[in-house]
Amino acid sequence: MSKTTDSIRKKFGAKGLKVYSLIDGKRNVEQIMKMAKVDEEYIIDFIGFLKNGGIIKLKHKANKTPKPKARQKPKTKRTSRKKASKRKAKAK
Repeated sequence: MSKTTDSIRKKFGAKGLKVYSLIDGKRNVEQIMKMAKVDEEYIIDFIGFLKNGGIIKLKHKANKTPKPKARQKPKTKRTSRKKASKRKAKAK
């Protein structure tokens, strides 16, 4: 075993090694938690241990909220003035 896996095994045991094996740079923390069946407290402690030991670097994705769509004017049916005046005349 490597120095890293030895230190993880000493502090976190087999469960820690399982969590460590799931870290691939593509999965997020929630996915790893579910796959390893660990709770939030455990994963926070584990990730903190790895980060403080210089074993991993965390990437923070910017909170990207979708841009609101441009407001569109409601579509109205256009009628010519002639048609509008004819309708008024019929209504009277």
